[in-house]
Amino acid sequence: MTHPKKPAEPKKRVGRPPLPADARKDVNLTFRARGDMREWLRSAAETSGRSVSEEIEQVLEAHRTNQDIVLRVLGGKHASDVVTPLLLFLSQLDRAEFAWRENPELAGKVKEAAQTILDAALTKRVIPNTEYGSLFDKSLPHDEPRNRIAGVAIAVMEIFELAEPLPNRLLATPLRGNKNGA
Repeated sequence: MTHPKKPAEPKKRVGRPPLPADARKDVNLTFRARGDMREWLRSAAETSGRSVSEEIEQVLEAHRTNQDIVLRVLGGKHASDVVTPLLLFLSQLDRAEFAWRENPELAGKVKEAAQTILDAALTKRVIPNTEYGSLFDKSLPHDEPRNRIAGVAIAVMEIFELAEPLPNRLLATPLRGNKNGA
């Protein structure tokens, strides 16, 4: 007489039991951190009573929230089309270490160029070079600060497809690959 086989029992899982669905994380992220960053994260996690992973998630969430706040302060998503070219223009002037704030003549040129960028961004049309050519002072060399400011403004407008390219490419200042910006 043969004995009936018992059904096989499921194998017992090794390790901790699975978390409930609402407590599981969706994605496991991995990244490398410098020694000082790792130490800062450990210290911040210990201070806040969180694990290092929870601390990283908290920092990322705060960054994401702050981006939303900055966007709202700057006027919302639709303002981005106007604000972004202006910010790039000003950042390129700062990167080139232009002392335009201390020089009323250069400050006036920056204001005129910023107004041209603003007008182009608000109208959302490609401005013909005949309209913005007046930014350049034809009586001065193209590398003179006032013309360099105009060149940066036009390069920004070209990047955002707000300006028709100039026929004389020597006047416009390309931003890509130019460490000095202006």
